[in-house]
Amino acid sequence: MLSRQISFLEIVIRRSTKLTLLVFITAQLCLFGTLPALADDEPNLLDMSLEELMGMDFSEKKPRPLTIYGYMSANVEKVFGELSISDGQTVKTNAPHEWSVPHFHIFMRAHPTSTIETFVNIATEEMEVRNMWGNIGFHRAFQIRLGKVYRRFGLFNAKIDEVPTYLGIEPPELFDTDHLLLPRLTSFMIHGDVVRENATYSYALCTDNGEAGPTDGVIPLGWDVRAKIHGNVLVGVSGYVSDLGSSTNSPSQAVGEGSVDGGVLPWMAGDDYEVYGGFAEIQIKRWLIKAAYWEANHTFCRDASTVLDIAIATDLNDNQKERFFGASADVAASSLTEDDVVQSGRYRVKTGYVRLGYFIYSDHGTFAPFVFFDWMHNPETIEDKELGGDKECGIADDGLFYKYTVGISYKPVDEVAIKLDHSAHIQKYNGRTESYPEIRFDVSYMFR
Repeated sequence: MLSRQISFLEIVIRRSTKLTLLVFITAQLCLFGTLPALADDEPNLLDMSLEELMGMDFSEKKPRPLTIYGYMSANVEKVFGELSISDGQTVKTNAPHEWSVPHFHIFMRAHPTSTIETFVNIATEEMEVRNMWGNIGFHRAFQIRLGKVYRRFGLFNAKIDEVPTYLGIEPPELFDTDHLLLPRLTSFMIHGDVVRENATYSYALCTDNGEAGPTDGVIPLGWDVRAKIHGNVLVGVSGYVSDLGSSTNSPSQAVGEGSVDGGVLPWMAGDDYEVYGGFAEIQIKRWLIKAAYWEANHTFCRDASTVLDIAIATDLNDNQKERFFGASADVAASSLTEDDVVQSGRYRVKTGYVRLGYFIYSDHGTFAPFVFFDWMHNPETIEDKELGGDKECGIADDGLFYKYTVGISYKPVDEVAIKLDHSAHIQKYNGRTESYPEIRFDVSYMFR
């Protein structure tokens, strides 16, 4: 019975890619007035910021003193049936439940003048400065932002720390720190908005030092263009080129230092890549739909000695051995040499998601059931997180996994969000289709 359910889910999730494109096309049709604007009595849920959720209005650009606000959350998670292999057989082990405080943020925002704005996001109990910037607004259509800035990329990256504003406990899989498509942060951004009668058009261009820090000849470029139409549709495209210069990218971390902060895996001597894709968010009365699709195309050169260290330090599946060692895939790790390593090539990462939520308003608060589908294919990564891999694409025989999530959010007041969800990862593992479920409970509190 379970295998039949998994087969059905695989079919549904595969088709979610087509649904992503359908939602994207539907949003574009709104440019011609296909979907009506929201009625006056319908709350606007589209592209909501933490400040809007808390009733804080920063839209009027005028000098104002420092404003301090933030939120914290408490969370418990339980994972069932984690996958491993023993004597060639698949073994499933339940992980212990884990209590944590995954989010603690203090935001500080000020306008020294009508054209200058400053922002600081202090996070975690160790008081880490997560991002901070100063913004100069020469005109609404031309502004410059400098500092440690979350880049504009899709619907979530710039709001990755604003969990109370979106349905669910976790953002889409492509924003997990163990398999990022590109760096979350940038240093210099030119951006602006152009307002028309029925739409607001926005753009952002950004650059920084590159993933491994200042490197001569490395010039990355990111961009984001979007339109908010009738107040109930947001549609756009984002992209990133890791290097416009004459050099090549290096990883931000070495093997053994954990997950990288961008798209260059730690066993690479060099990697040039580009990321592109599109996204849409649509509100139809009380329904909220979000969807996106992304691709990252890599041209790489592996570090042969590092790949040999990985082969000895961890178990690679057959697909990974063939990618790394080609004709020598069946040779024992201890007998491999640097000449056996396939040092250069290309690979492509693909990912997408669809998120659907419905809002129910009552005298006792707001209830919002939701269902999500995520998928990702990364043929290059491995399982071991300490070596720079992940336990999702990296454990799959072919680097492909699917994930579904169902849950409910309850807000007794706008400042408190109580969320419960269940999800499961589905992938080919050790020659069979396997899944492992998770359940999470999260309570967040906002303050100012």
